[in-house]
Amino acid sequence: MKNRTIRELRDSPTAKVYIQFRSDALCREFYKQAEAEGYRFGEIMPTASSPGDLIAIQDDYKLAFVGWVGHMAYQNRKAVVGGITCIDYEKYIAGWDDYLI
Repeated sequence: MKNRTIRELRDSPTAKVYIQFRSDALCREFYKQAEAEGYRFGEIMPTASSPGDLIAIQDDYKLAFVGWVGHMAYQNRKAVVGGITCIDYEKYIAGWDDYLI
């Protein structure tokens, strides 16, 4: 099985890509992978950050925490102009084909 990268997810045709985590442990696993691929929260290393339930992948190898407005957009993602691609990280790293939320 091919190792899936975070960079592949950012190549989505939508403007926003959110990664959803069912546990802090999964988020920390994502942080390790993101850091290895060169992603950062500004100047902060992902592994030095607190876990979250939704993390946005942005251009230029940047990550961002999703605030309350982003959480509202996530809940109503079909109505968001330009759309939001939402990824179930657990399914993605397990190799499932059906990893979109």
